[in-house]
Amino acid sequence: MELYELWKPLMRDGTASFWQEFYVKFYQAFIDGSRWKQYLNGVGTTLLVTALALALGIVLGSVVALVRVAHDQQRPGHKNPVLGFFNILFAWLGLLCFFIPLVIAFAGGDKGYCNRFCGRGQLFSLLGGRFGLSRRADIPRWMKSKAFRYGFLAFFFAMFFLMLWNTYLVFAGVRDLGQAVTLLWTFKLPWHWAYPVQVTPWIAQFAFGFYSVMFPSTVLGLVTMFLFRPRTWCVYCPMGTMTQMICTVKHGRKE
Repeated sequence: MELYELWKPLMRDGTASFWQEFYVKFYQAFIDGSRWKQYLNGVGTTLLVTALALALGIVLGSVVALVRVAHDQQRPGHKNPVLGFFNILFAWLGLLCFFIPLVIAFAGGDKGYCNRFCGRGQLFSLLGGRFGLSRRADIPRWMKSKAFRYGFLAFFFAMFFLMLWNTYLVFAGVRDLGQAVTLLWTFKLPWHWAYPVQVTPWIAQFAFGFYSVMFPSTVLGLVTMFLFRPRTWCVYCPMGTMTQMICTVKHGRKE
């Protein structure tokens, strides 16, 4: 600070040396007015967007690779005409429903994906609203409470990380591939018919495990849609809770 005040007049008079001028300009650009904090925030935002873009790119690249592998490894005479619905490998597409809401919440600071683009929410609105498959009863207060929503989010993450752990065990060769989908995180359903191709075991294990996480949540959403309002699932949806937390922190509000 003292050097800045001492050398600033020299710079105005044109008598400052190269290093004195460099110091004054550096101080004005980074130190004066705590401008370094703005640059630091900008770097943090850039790194965050880069990380999210990288993750999204990996997901999209993996999906393209899986499509190619599934197409190339179809057994002769056993073509699957509805590959997108009955090939377990396409469960990898569900990762898009993880990353896109987070990107929108981080970038826009709102729940635009949940409100306008969520396919599951649109499905429940269609079935419960237009087709009248919902009783339209009031949602229980406990279901809207923070305790239940955060508790369900914690449970969801526990199941998700358990799925990742099982995938790692298959990757490490500790256990064999399990061709089953777990309903409501408890009942194992045989699902080998949805695995018409052979790929690296851990890739298939992730698909079976991830589908086991997503499928029960759809069942719960349908049940609560019928019992209460069409989009009751949106009240306690883990992704909705996470995006709400992001928006709350981003705008500095209390939920």
